Amino acid sequence: MLFTTPDLSQEAHQILFKASTNIGIKASLCNADNYNRVWARDSAVSALAIFANQIDDLYPAVRLSILNLQLAASSNGQIPSNVGIDDNQKVNTVSF
Repeated sequence: MLFTTPDLSQEAHQILFKASTNIGIKASLCNADNYNRVWARDSAVSALAIFANQIDDLYPAVRLSILNLQLAASSNGQIPSNVGIDDNQKVNTVSF
């Protein structure tokens, strides 16, 4: 089955909305392993799609992704590949 651009775009929008949370943009909608975290690479690609499509409702999720990743940066400025965030919305797991 071939998807038309509007169908694919609508599906992509839905995934971006579902992945955008009050802690940032999660890498996956499933709660398995460490994919229920904010990943730098996934947040960056999602942010590009959000900005390119001017989905301003999701700008706060982009901001939260950047802030949480920045909060977990190492002393030499290295940004982690992903961060886990606890129920109090504090970074509790950092992976480089």
